[in-house]
Amino acid sequence: MARTPFLLNPKYLMQNLRDGFDAAKARTGSEGVLVALSAGGLVLAFLLLALLAPLALNAPGFISYGVGVFVLLLVLAATGAGAVALWRLMAQGARDGASSQVQAASIVNEPAIQAALSDAEDAGLRAMSSREVQDAMTGRVQGLALAAVQSGAHVFLVIRLKQKLSFSLIFAPKAAPWPFALPADGALTPVPTPGGVDGLAWATDRDPALVWTTRLGPALAMSAAGGEAPFLSLRAKALVLRWDSGDVGTAALIGRELCLAIAQP
Repeated sequence: MARTPFLLNPKYLMQNLRDGFDAAKARTGSEGVLVALSAGGLVLAFLLLALLAPLALNAPGFISYGVGVFVLLLVLAATGAGAVALWRLMAQGARDGASSQVQAASIVNEPAIQAALSDAEDAGLRAMSSREVQDAMTGRVQGLALAAVQSGAHVFLVIRLKQKLSFSLIFAPKAAPWPFALPADGALTPVPTPGGVDGLAWATDRDPALVWTTRLGPALAMSAAGGEAPFLSLRAKALVLRWDSGDVGTAALIGRELCLAIAQP
């Protein structure tokens, strides 16, 4: 069994000091020289004041005055160097914060989110109401635009296809009723469920629907194994999924698997 190092061991003390200096250097960056000058100047000023004060009391007036002015200038210079270093560090921190905000915002495309909610409404998986969004992720996988959105109590995943489909396919887990009105795409015929997931599936054209249920099956089976199979609507140029629970990150993961399956020839 490994032993905990003795904290007062000189070897570990030196290692901790080196680690501390390295961490301080990384944090202060190029302003470390100014910080060191400021600290050193202040220490030197107080040392000189302690050493020269007794001598200055017995020295002529102009020497006492000169010593006092020198020490005061040293204190002011050291304080100024520290103030400049602090200002530069604060400015760099503000720039880093702004940069991180831009990077975080860049992964969310507001028009894509609105288009995804619109597709969910057209599919009958979301009510046409105010579009309040609690969380979202957007991006592209295999050239396919993807948006995972949490709106209200539901999580939606929308993948935009490159070509418009000539048929429609829907899936309801565990034979649950379709949340809202079905699109008027034509007469629906029962088809096998994607991946054999528990539920019911229908399509307006059986043959191409069977090809797509084979493609989409593994991802839906993975979602079902994780705890919940989603509602699914495939029509026109949008694949829309809806979960009654879950999170955006899991939906995006399922979306990636679906994009990979769709992109296969």
